[in-house]
Amino acid sequence: MSTPPPVVNPVEPALLVSSSGSSVPQEERLTRYLWHLLFFVSIATLFEGYDAVITGLALPYLGRDFGVGPKELGFAASVISIGTIVAFVPVRLADHYGRRPLLLLSVSGYSLFTILNALSSGLYDFVLCQFVARAFMVTEIGVGAVVLAEELPARYRGVGVAVMIGAGALGFLLAAGLFALFADTALGWRWLYLSGGGLLPVVIGYWRKLQETQRWREQQQAQPARASQSWSQSVVEWGREVKVVYQPQYRGRLAAVTALWFSTNFWSG
Repeated sequence: MSTPPPVVNPVEPALLVSSSGSSVPQEERLTRYLWHLLFFVSIATLFEGYDAVITGLALPYLGRDFGVGPKELGFAASVISIGTIVAFVPVRLADHYGRRPLLLLSVSGYSLFTILNALSSGLYDFVLCQFVARAFMVTEIGVGAVVLAEELPARYRGVGVAVMIGAGALGFLLAAGLFALFADTALGWRWLYLSGGGLLPVVIGYWRKLQETQRWREQQQAQPARASQSWSQSVVEWGREVKVVYQPQYRGRLAAVTALWFSTNFWSG
């Protein structure tokens, strides 16, 4: 005679037994959708890391093909890096328009402008395309981390963001390996930028699968007036929210994380 299945109280969340024998609430599970979400954000960050490294590796070849020296190349690299600061604006727009559209837009944007980099005929149009691509890339990192933090169960958030950042490091390795193979071929550095657009088919495949985060939807329902704000009202609210970040209770952590991020990027750059 078989044992009847246990009765689950519909009022309480269903519990699962983990490998360690402890009970895990149903809402703390990694669902199939969350696995897809983690894959999409991680693969997007991998290509972001790939694209970010190519420019540094390709600078000597750009100078040769475009007929410019180290001084012009150094200035070009500085202008491109400003795109990381410009990304502050679209990341902030994710609070107003949602995480999903900004994430899809940023991934599509940097993939498209990476392909356009391969078609550059001179240093100026190369810098312009790479400037825009860099802004989209940093937007993807910011919004992607927010999406994982809002959607993943609390016990997996740290691991999820770590997997995302680790995927970016794999992108560095991929770019360096492919550069060594194809730098001296007929297409050279242009082939590497064309390959950077390989994420576009993934974006198309996930366009309908990717959902808005539950936390953002709940926030919009709780503050319906915010969704219909004008641009001027949004700017005023933006200013208030920026001031909140610099309040005494947040200042120490903000300064510590900023210093770490600055040091890391200064070293890698």
